[in-house]
Amino acid sequence: MTLCKIVWGLTCVVSISVGQILFKLASRKIVFNDYSQVIFDLVRNKYLIIGLVLYGLTTMLWIGLLRIVDLRYAYPLMALAFVIVPILAKYFLGEELKFNSVLGGLIIIAGVFVSVR
Repeated sequence: MTLCKIVWGLTCVVSISVGQILFKLASRKIVFNDYSQVIFDLVRNKYLIIGLVLYGLTTMLWIGLLRIVDLRYAYPLMALAFVIVPILAKYFLGEELKFNSVLGGLIIIAGVFVSVR
């Protein structure tokens, strides 16, 4: 894969990861004990709307990438979301980043490098 295609793929991965953070933020704004209010909460939840739009745009970018790159090269990049999401969660949501997550992330990164070479 060329550098341009790698950057394109990484852009998709980062966008999907940001979408996950937005969905987590959206979940904090929804109260499920009042089911008559849930739909209204979902429709006016800015984090959910932005996350869905981001997912939609990212899906179009991903499909564009798949037109020019074999799936066996592109898809391992998606595994990097398992590394990016916990890091974003630490900095934007205040979640704890444990040693096991860091170690697992390093193993995933190594696996991605091996599989796309």
